[in-house]
Formats: sequence, structure tokens, C-alpha cells
Amino acid sequence: MVMEAKLPNLPKDSEDVEIDYDAQFNDRDVRNGIVTCAALSLDGHHVALGFGSGVIELANIDHQCTISRFQLDRSNHPVWIEFVHGSHRVAVEDNEGNVTILSHDMAPVNIGTLPNNPLPAVTRVSDNGLFIIRVPQNTDRSWYDSMTLISISGDLHMQHLAPPSSNNFTPTSNPPIHSSAAGRTPLFGTVGPAGLPVFFDGKLEFIIPKEYCPVVFSGAEGSGVWYGERVPSDPTYLYSPRSSKDGTRILSQGRQTAPIVVDLSQVL
Repeated sequence: MVMEAKLPNLPKDSEDVEIDYDAQFNDRDVRNGIVTCAALSLDGHHVALGFGSGVIELANIDHQCTISRFQLDRSNHPVWIEFVHGSHRVAVEDNEGNVTILSHDMAPVNIGTLPNNPLPAVTRVSDNGLFIIRVPQNTDRSWYDSMTLISISGDLHMQHLAPPSSNNFTPTSNPPIHSSAAGRTPLFGTVGPAGLPVFFDGKLEFIIPKEYCPVVFSGAEGSGVWYGERVPSDPTYLYSPRSSKDGTRILSQGRQTAPIVVDLSQVL
């Protein structure tokens, strides 16, 4: 593969940093082969991959095959991707803020454009797969000031959510540390010299190799990173990774050019 042949020869950003993200982005052969974002379906059997070339691939993990492939604008790259309404339809946002719905049984539908930001937005899908909540990583505003609800049910649309009233809402920065779903929803620790700690219901269960540790943002720091697992800084040093609904499979990419899927039924 052209990207794999070129990667070792790219310059380093400095003696202390192994990855020169600008060099990777500016080399089209390298950029086109990098997975810029990924998602795991709620059933844990499918993965969605967004590439620097604007290509979106949906794959069956169990059968190790691609089931759908789409081409978006080649000049833009996807910054987040989510499965919606099942395992064969996804919502994607590119670096210009264009949000598109893709499915093998319909033409791509662009449902609008959102303000883009150097830092990646945080997205979560409802349990029924019909709604996405999007929270941009603004450095100068509170997280609850710019939330958007993306509806996949019936009439596709996006709706800005008004911030809660200060009279009945107090944001917290130090939530209790626990996992839901009877302890089957994992939590990743963002620090650890040996690797990436994985917790279940507050208990350390195993460690993923350190190369899969995410890029942690603090303010505008890390804004040059354009792919991989990028998470906001949090005083608990914990974050919830992408996982199947029953918690048996998790997806991790860290700073790597492609993600891995860990089958926890084979580990725990």
C-alpha cells in the first residue's frame, strides 16, 4: 500500500514527537489511506470507517468484508461518523461542517452545514439510532451553549438546542466514576505508562497497548491533530470509548492510522 510505504519516510515534527501531522496531511497518498474517524454499530457486528480521501466504508467484522462504500467530496475528510437506524446507515460530518446521511439503499442526503471548529465535536447516538446529539469543542464557550440535535427519524433535519436555564442547571466537571449496563460498559483511562487502562464498573480489568492512547485536548492544544481518537481533557482522566450496546466489543484507534476492535468476550 502506498501510504504504508511512505509513512516511515515522512519527517518528524520534533525529536520528542513521533508524528508530523502536517506532513501526513499534505501528502495526498498518505492522507487518502488514513482512517480519520470510525464507529462501531450498536450490535457490535459492523464498523464504519471514514478515510482522508472522503471515502466511507461499512464492513462486517465477523465476515471480514466490506458491505458498502461511498465517496464524499475528495477535498474534505470526515471528522466523525455514527451508525444510525441500524447497521447499514451512517451519518457523517466532514471538516467543513457538512452533515450527510449514507445508506446502501438510497442516494446520499446532505441535511445541512454546521459551524466547523479546529477541535472535533463530541457525538452520541440515542439507543434507537434515530437521534444524534452533537456538542462542539469550543474553547471560548461552555459545552452546553452550542448543542445540536440531528434527527434521522422521518424528516431529516438538524435543530439547535437552547442552553438550559441557569436557574435549574448546574454543570458538573467531576461526575461519579462508574459504568452502566451492569458493569459491561467500559471506561478508558487516558493516562498510564504501561498502556491504556480499561475499567468495568470502576475496576481495572486489562490494558490496551499504549500506542492506542488517545490525543487529549486541553483548550486549543492538539488542534493540529486531524485523525484518530481525540477526547477532551477531563479531571477524572476517564472517557467512554465507542462500544457495542452490550459492551462485548470496543473500538479504539488512539493516535494510529487505523482502529482496532477488541472482543471482550475473548478477554474477560
